[in-house]
Amino acid sequence: MKVSAANGSDSLYIETYKPHISVGFWISNPTYSMIITPKPDNLLDTSILRFSSSFQANYKAALGFVLSYRIFQLSIGFRSKTFALDENIHGKTNYKNLALGLHLKPFYIQAIYRNYSGFYDNQSKNYDSSLKPIDPYYYRNDLRNTYSKLYFMWYSNKDQYSYGSVFSYSERQKKGRGSFLIAGQMYHSSIKADSAIIHPLIREAYGDFGAFKETEVWGIGMGPGFARNFIIKRFSISFMITAFAELQRNRVVLGDGRTNGYQNQLSVIGDTRLGFSYQNKRFFWGLYARGDRHLINLRILDINSSFTSVVMVFGWRFNPPEKLEKWYLKNETKINNEYERLKSNYLKD
Repeated sequence: MKVSAANGSDSLYIETYKPHISVGFWISNPTYSMIITPKPDNLLDTSILRFSSSFQANYKAALGFVLSYRIFQLSIGFRSKTFALDENIHGKTNYKNLALGLHLKPFYIQAIYRNYSGFYDNQSKNYDSSLKPIDPYYYRNDLRNTYSKLYFMWYSNKDQYSYGSVFSYSERQKKGRGSFLIAGQMYHSSIKADSAIIHPLIREAYGDFGAFKETEVWGIGMGPGFARNFIIKRFSISFMITAFAELQRNRVVLGDGRTNGYQNQLSVIGDTRLGFSYQNKRFFWGLYARGDRHLINLRILDINSSFTSVVMVFGWRFNPPEKLEKWYLKNETKINNEYERLKSNYLKD
């Protein structure tokens, strides 16, 4: 095994670039939906769809940039009007996205924040017979969703498997390799409106929850997974799959301010990521897919929120300023010395 002096990786499998600043630009075609479905005992399965709401975000493209230096990564994104549906029919959605990443082998940590406001109900023409195909959908400009998540991952084969080759472009996988992993996440999601979210025509199907105007979810989960990179010259094809056992704590707020109190539930969810990339010492290009899905299972209704996105990114690497390198190396030495001191004290005890 040939070891890279930079980070201990096997140089036969991973090419580690010199310290650099990467600047990239990305475009994606995200979709976000909140499907609210009643499940009272007196409804037949065939009538559930007629009383359901499917709130959709009206944006088909998002633009942003990504900036990375050594172990740090920052990504910021905004909604683009390109390819959006007619706002006179579907309304307008505002969207913001922020992600901070820290890749310190064999760990990867990421903090994510997403904010949406303005949704149209794609089911409104099913339950409101007065609406014609050319009429606007039921639209709520006061309906908003805020999502925050802290994600962490540990992978076993840090010497020969490169997570950064496809998902952060910080190094290049030279030969195909895989790794087992353990991933976890903590998140908070809230859906809020100024008044009852469900349309008056179908509120009766939701019983006491028909006038709900807010729902809040806290979640924590952990589980095993596997990742693999396949290499064709300088091209890389990658996948990662993880199964989470998750504990949720949720509540619903009604129109008059009453709440059902916090309820706990267990669930199993999956996380799949696919990626394709090309890179050389200065240039990188990639295409990857990602998604999140969460289900709130209440006594009378289900709320299924889903986010998916295919992202294309391209960028360049630049030599970092000398002062930045000196600052990083100085603090890196302090952190390593403190780590060795703590480890030494622990072994003595």
